[in-house]
Amino acid sequence: QLVSNFGLLSPFQHKRQAQTPTRRADVRRDMTRHGTMTAVSLLVGLFVTLLCSSWACAKSVEQYGHAYQAPGDFTDEQYQIIAKRFAVFTVEKRHAFGIYGNSSAPATSPRRYNSIEATRATARKIKALNASVRVLMYWNSDLHYNMYECESEVKPEWLLPGSRNYNYNNADFRAWWVDCAVSAVTGSDGALDGLFLDAVPKVAKQAGALAHWSTMTSTLRARLKPSAFVIYNGFYITPSHEILGGAAALAHASGVYVESLAATGAPSYRDSPSMTLQLLTALRGVSDFDARQGLRHGRQGPRHGRQRSRHGRQAGGAALTAAEPKVILGHGSAAPGNQTQFLFAYGVFLLVTPETTTGYFINNRGYNVDDGMLDDHPEYHKDLGAPKGPFVQLTSSSPWSLRRSFQRAVVTVHLANHTAFIDIFDQQTPGSAENHENLVALTVS
Repeated sequence: QLVSNFGLLSPFQHKRQAQTPTRRADVRRDMTRHGTMTAVSLLVGLFVTLLCSSWACAKSVEQYGHAYQAPGDFTDEQYQIIAKRFAVFTVEKRHAFGIYGNSSAPATSPRRYNSIEATRATARKIKALNASVRVLMYWNSDLHYNMYECESEVKPEWLLPGSRNYNYNNADFRAWWVDCAVSAVTGSDGALDGLFLDAVPKVAKQAGALAHWSTMTSTLRARLKPSAFVIYNGFYITPSHEILGGAAALAHASGVYVESLAATGAPSYRDSPSMTLQLLTALRGVSDFDARQGLRHGRQGPRHGRQRSRHGRQAGGAALTAAEPKVILGHGSAAPGNQTQFLFAYGVFLLVTPETTTGYFINNRGYNVDDGMLDDHPEYHKDLGAPKGPFVQLTSSSPWSLRRSFQRAVVTVHLANHTAFIDIFDQQTPGSAENHENLVALTVS
């Protein structure tokens, strides 16, 4: 189109015109002109490529969406924002139960909510606006919420005594949990692209349960399409410095949503710099492992607005391999207007995401659609470029200060005082990537 706007013709158009003259001189003149115009077309294409390598065609960091509305549905305006902004979106439990649920059903019946149908219908509405959005169904790994239609099949012996927690020692439960999730996705006529598996750290607390969950998740993925995107909530660090739902669980999923990243900016025991560094070091292993495998996430992850290759299993439903690239989805919980808290959580995410284009971040204070997920932040739209390597500690005397270099930026995070800086290189200054005095400060907290 750009070539056309410059009044140029494509090589194919020139070839057709060159065949129409009847005199040889005209043919030679047309062929000469064709060669000249083709050269100009190539120069214009080179100009566009150089232009898009600068700020004119800057890419944004991908955002992750995860929300519900109840008892009603998202508004038309909210659907428009969701379809435009989020490459991956999870429909949370109990969404729109006032529309899709049966109000006359018993209070203890999942038919009061019909969350499978609500999720499918919501996915269809999003896909009608943007078919490239990958919509996931929420599915809890630990708790029997009794909001999804198939949960009517749950038997008392499938739960731990006196609780709503699933009993992973029960083989019938394990088979049902996989069957229900698979049927929800495969029965959506393509509206659903995968699953969000919640509460895996809680599963890890039950003796032997995580091994069962790992097998169940691998079985589940083998029964879905190779392009299915299955993520889970994990990498939770406990007060005793144990990481629950870590690398062992990630080996069986497409990626991990690190909800506990939000806690790094909140007053709690997780404010301990040593605990935060332990969590980040564990997550850095995801990036380091993929780098050793020579994988480029930017060529494989789901992107917004155009068709891409998909994360997932090998073709034919083969078992997962250690070389499968993994995605990290980060979470912040900054209050409105608290830029320092937002930037700290976002900076922590940037320290560990394998790529900016296939790592996803969400900031919210809850999962209702009005709890901050739709708030925009200018940092999402700054082109950092690909990371050059893992984060490093600045000096041995400052172990809580971390830095990571990107192609066009440097991210610095100070764990001790919960601040972060994102410095963008001055693209017009040669050597600015090596000279910090030439950095243009994007945000100073």
